[in-house]
Amino acid sequence: MKRPARLEESVPVPKSKRKKLPAKSPPSAGNRTGPTEDRTVAAVTVVWMLTLFCTLAAELVALACLALTRRQSPPDTTPTVPQLMTVALVFAALVTGVLCLALTPLVWRLRQIKPPLAIVAAALVVGLAPLVTLVVLSCLT
Repeated sequence: MKRPARLEESVPVPKSKRKKLPAKSPPSAGNRTGPTEDRTVAAVTVVWMLTLFCTLAAELVALACLALTRRQSPPDTTPTVPQLMTVALVFAALVTGVLCLALTPLVWRLRQIKPPLAIVAAALVVGLAPLVTLVVLSCLT
């Protein structure tokens, strides 16, 4: 059984009445709004943020291991796994925290669009936290 043809299909449209689609143009680099950052500045910013988060993660896990160590009082002087992890993570947090502190003024100076002050303050606090932890731990022992 044959279907009846729709009206649009049965009537040919002349070429002059057809809709013309706009030609696609390749995206140009000049369409961006605002200042653009150099790739090296973006890379330094990414490294700065990575050091911030690595320091924070290492410090939090080290404090958790320290709390676990304080709850368990070992009968002998053999170091336990949480004690060893605490030392290793405080050292890792110290290294990345110092790097975070060193990169903070560099990122502030290099970027055209300055990072938010809350992020800069967080970077300074997180970068100083391993130093404070090290001082507190040396006073406790």
